[in-house]
Amino acid sequence: MSRSRNKLLLIWIVVAGLAAAIYVGERKRSASINAPIVKDEKRLLPALIEDVSGIEIIANGAMHRFERDKQGVWFYHGAHDQAQADHGHKTDPALAAIIDKAFTTLGRARWERALPLAGSEEFGVARPDYFVAIYLPNAVEPIARYAIGTTTPDKYGRYVMRVGADHVVTVAEYQISNLQTLIDTVSAKK
Repeated sequence: MSRSRNKLLLIWIVVAGLAAAIYVGERKRSASINAPIVKDEKRLLPALIEDVSGIEIIANGAMHRFERDKQGVWFYHGAHDQAQADHGHKTDPALAAIIDKAFTTLGRARWERALPLAGSEEFGVARPDYFVAIYLPNAVEPIARYAIGTTTPDKYGRYVMRVGADHVVTVAEYQISNLQTLIDTVSAKK
C-alpha cells in the first residue's frame, strides 16, 4: 500500500509542477501581449496613432484640425484661415471612419532614406507644401511638427523634415496623397 501511495504522491507532485509551469508561462505570454509596442526607429510618428488626440494639417493656406472625442472617435474640427472665423465641430460616423483610416495609415508610415539638409531651400521644406502637427491628449504643444516638401525625382516619395532636425527623410508619396484626399473629402462634406 505504501508503494501505491508513493506513486500517487509522485503523480500529484508532477501534476502540481506542470500546473505551476503552465501558470508561469501563461502569465509571461499575457504580459508580452499587453506590453507596449517596441519603438521602430524608422517610424515617422514618435507616438502610436492610438495615443494621438489631434492632428493639424496646413495645406493651401488653411489649417485643417482633426481631433478625437472622449470616446476616441475622430472628427473634423474644421478649416481655419484668415477669412474664416467660424468653424465646425461635427461628429459624423461615416467621416470618422474615413479619418480613422487615413490616420491609421499615417501611423504606420516609415521613412525610407535620411538625407543631410545642406541648404534651407533644399527638398522644398523651407516653403513646405504641407505642414503637419501631432498632438497627444492634454498637451498644448505638439509632440512633433513636420514640414512636407517636394516629391522625390522618381515621384514615388516625398521629402519630410521633422522641425528642428538637421536632415530630411523620404516617405512614400501615397502617405501624403492620402492626407490631401482626406482634406478634399472633409472639404467637400462642409
